[in-house]
Amino acid sequence: MIDAEIAPFYEQLVKYVNVNRIDSVVSKFPDLKDRNKLKDLVIKDILTDAEKDEVKLPENEEKHKKLLKEFNSVVLKEINSYFVKH
Repeated sequence: MIDAEIAPFYEQLVKYVNVNRIDSVVSKFPDLKDRNKLKDLVIKDILTDAEKDEVKLPENEEKHKKLLKEFNSVVLKEINSYFVKH
């Protein structure tokens, strides 16, 4: 269950997680085997797009860390699912 304080931010970011985005990052780094590094690159790509779209993230450092921890988990699950299908 997502903490109610970060849920609105989380819901905005989750919209950016999709197969096309993962595909795009994988195509840029085809030899990358480390899923944690891939996760970091996908998250960086998402945060860049979210910033362009003026998505606001929590200013409170504790909430920001909590959000990224939850979000890391979701992105890694999506990456693992991606590799099962490909």
